Amino acid sequence: MWLVNTAKGTQVSVHYWSSGNREVDFVLVKGAKAVAVEVKSSRRRGRLSGMEAFSNEFKVHKKLLVGADGIPIEEFMTTDLLSWF
Repeated sequence: MWLVNTAKGTQVSVHYWSSGNREVDFVLVKGAKAVAVEVKSSRRRGRLSGMEAFSNEFKVHKKLLVGADGIPIEEFMTTDLLSWF
């Protein structure tokens, strides 16, 4: 809910994507640019098959891994949403 509230009043829309058993937690869209966001709560290494499938199907401006071995959640939540574009 935080991400949706943060996007209010900006040119960014927040979406979810899935195809079969693959998913992307959040897709941020601003104009023609899409940023795929995957949130991981554990350090367990795993494939990001949803992110890969989404990137193969759509033009992705940026892919973000948040939490675990990616961007710390605190940093993601305190960074201006528009800076990811």
